[in-house]
Amino acid sequence: MSRPAVLLCLLIFATGVSGQSIYTTLHLNEERDLHSGSAYKIIKKTVHYGSPGKQATKEVTEYDRHGLPSATWFYNVPGKVSSIYRFSYDTVKRVLLETRIAEYEPKFPVKKVRTEYHYDNSRSPVLICYYDSSNVPLSEVRLSNNNLGLPEELRLFEPVGSMMGLEKATYLPEENKAVVFVHNAAGTMMSKDTLKISFRDAHRFHDPAFRYNSKGDIIYAAATWPDGSLHEKEFHYTYDKNGNWTEQKIYDATYSAAGKKNKRLRSISRREIYYRSPSPR
Repeated sequence: MSRPAVLLCLLIFATGVSGQSIYTTLHLNEERDLHSGSAYKIIKKTVHYGSPGKQATKEVTEYDRHGLPSATWFYNVPGKVSSIYRFSYDTVKRVLLETRIAEYEPKFPVKKVRTEYHYDNSRSPVLICYYDSSNVPLSEVRLSNNNLGLPEELRLFEPVGSMMGLEKATYLPEENKAVVFVHNAAGTMMSKDTLKISFRDAHRFHDPAFRYNSKGDIIYAAATWPDGSLHEKEFHYTYDKNGNWTEQKIYDATYSAAGKKNKRLRSISRREIYYRSPSPR
């Protein structure tokens, strides 16, 4: 399972997400860490290349016997833990019930250190509550879902009792797409965006802006910016015997006015995957 709302997506680089949204709710309980096998630990080291220079990060995730992540340690400086996220689940429905955050040397400190997730009779969230370190409620998200269990309206109350804004969504399941409309507290529409309903199954749907390999991992993504320029990302992988990636390279590609392609390495991630028996490494 992907770490909820923490590690959500290298795929849609034109979408900005802040806090809980229909976007993060759709992918909250989507399991995408492994294609096969069951791990008890994954160590991921990433080197990011940007204008300030290289930046190295590290994540260590431990998994319970159900294959669900129980905790993730984040390192911003080699050898120094910046924060720890601990997770609790309903292991029958495989849904997240609670996230607790402990911060040590965070790059971006957070006030909301505990989150509770409440569901209907199936797997659809209906209420998400955020608390500070003194267990004081800071905000809550209320959701209503359609007959497919997908969120069709999300209302954010911050502070609790005061609505800050809302999102509404319509769905095109045959295209794996959600159209989301963001409104302020007065009901005025502020923006509109198109999202993927599922990342895990995205390779099953035709979309000219995205391409996937035979394992279902994304290898190409394209976006046209407001100035009309085309921006592309390319993803390259190395896999282990279980078919899970152990190295991922991400490149940015842009085109000059003359049509020349410029390709630049953005990051390299390497994973050490420790499998539970009997899966071989």
